[in-house]
Amino acid sequence: MGMSSIDCYTCSSMNNTDPHCEDPMSPAYKKLKENCKVPKVNHIGTFPANFCVKMIGTSLKSGESLVIRTCVFEDMNSQCGTFHFQKNDTLSGCILTCNYDGCNGGHRTLYVQLLLLLPLGLVFKPLI
Repeated sequence: MGMSSIDCYTCSSMNNTDPHCEDPMSPAYKKLKENCKVPKVNHIGTFPANFCVKMIGTSLKSGESLVIRTCVFEDMNSQCGTFHFQKNDTLSGCILTCNYDGCNGGHRTLYVQLLLLLPLGLVFKPLI
């Protein structure tokens, strides 16, 4: 008997290259990856994902907007602020993590609420 994993939407869109992946997500979008499996640091192979993620941000370097929906092994904590993306860019936006099937398809309301807290300094992920 294999271990089950979470089902997450998986897509990415830079400057609206995939309008169905943008926020809010198109109701017609059907790219739900069932039983997501992901690599694990210092391990060989893939392992059942436990969380779905939606990352929404704007590059401080280029001004480009980015939306990524995927599955991950560990909780990334839902938070907004500035964060490093890949090796040479910094984004301003939100990383939203959830733990039930298909949960990274929406949450626009949570995203707006987190953005409203930003000016108050209540939600912040410092650059590391």
